[in-house]
Amino acid sequence: MSKTAVSLSLLAALALCACSDYSSYEKPSAPVQKIKKLTLFEVAKGARAWTLTAESAEIRDAGNSAALTNPAIDCLQEKSSATITALRGQFDFEKRNALFEDNVVSFFHNDNARMETAKLYYSPDKAFAWTDVPLKIIRENAQAANTAAAEKSSTTVTALRGQFFMGKRQATLEGTVVALEHRDNVRLETEKLYYSPGLVWTDEKVRITKENVPGLSARPESSGEARRPAREIPPSVMTALRGRFDLEQNNATLEGSVVAESATERRRLETEKLHYSPPRELIWTDEAVKLTQGGTVVRGKGFEAKSDMSEITVRQQETQLSNQ
Repeated sequence: MSKTAVSLSLLAALALCACSDYSSYEKPSAPVQKIKKLTLFEVAKGARAWTLTAESAEIRDAGNSAALTNPAIDCLQEKSSATITALRGQFDFEKRNALFEDNVVSFFHNDNARMETAKLYYSPDKAFAWTDVPLKIIRENAQAANTAAAEKSSTTVTALRGQFFMGKRQATLEGTVVALEHRDNVRLETEKLYYSPGLVWTDEKVRITKENVPGLSARPESSGEARRPAREIPPSVMTALRGRFDLEQNNATLEGSVVAESATERRRLETEKLHYSPPRELIWTDEAVKLTQGGTVVRGKGFEAKSDMSEITVRQQETQLSNQ
């Protein structure tokens, strides 16, 4: 077992410091009830593993827990660092974990990302955080960070609950998960999504849509009418049993019973694996494909098309016409 040291320092000339090595927390002495400017940290292997600060703290449960005002914790891992802030929180000296509530924001410094939620639990010993309430992750494209294009190049992920492995820089998000890539208006929906820097993936059913931004009609329907919003065209839709989206390269790969449908072209593609590049507006595969349009069925091996399937190339194709 590695040696650790835990220190609790108080501003008003009141200090409780673990000068020796301990494997558990030093509880505040009984007389301590209210504290201003609390700092709590743990030293492991000669370096700080984490530091918790708060504007004020109230010691409760005979020194077993502390209620915190404006807490913040810096989580310092070997390959990553993060900071969690909130309006209020609690620290449990027995269970060795913290609870953050109200306007909780977690900044992932290595990944140009932040997470927002109303409640977050954190275990400093395990570098593990979790929440059972809705959350949102906002990530800036690494190439666009600190530029005017950063907002357009960002990705937003929402879910009903999530778990965060700080040391591994990974997260598991569950419950009506929606990822929206803003630059190309690409929307991914699934029930469970794994998240790591620059990449999201799922082994659950997934749906990807290319959202159309409504414009204005070219001219009024009759003389004297003001121009009004054009009819919104249903987006292209792709579904599969599993998939992954590279946030850095901005492309996706779908696998397992893949179906792509275009409402504008009224075409349906079926295959076992499909690649999608939103910036190039292309979809393609080297697998066997089945393309249906009305009563016409085209089969082949190898396929490339615009993502709305307006321009199509099917290799090694066989065409079957309807008898009707």
